[in-house]
Amino acid sequence: MLAQEQPSDRIVECRKTLGTERDLSLNRVRLRVHENPHASLPLDRHLFLGPFDERYCVIGGPIRFGHVYVGGAVAYFEKLSSTATLLSRS
Repeated sequence: MLAQEQPSDRIVECRKTLGTERDLSLNRVRLRVHENPHASLPLDRHLFLGPFDERYCVIGGPIRFGHVYVGGAVAYFEKLSSTATLLSRS
């Protein structure tokens, strides 16, 4: 017979994660914008500059897209990810 998890056990487990990165109640709004180079009315580049936002547009040629904005939190996460990748290779 399998032991069933009690709802109160799940509540206790969720409370342990409050305020940590595992806290599911911390919602972060993020947006990734891919600019349309053919738009007759393009989005203002001063929009969507949050810490988790990213913006891409055509750079260096007609078919090459690249970052024109990376939010601070995204950049920090990418830095951590690249460091972790480098450490795992050594």
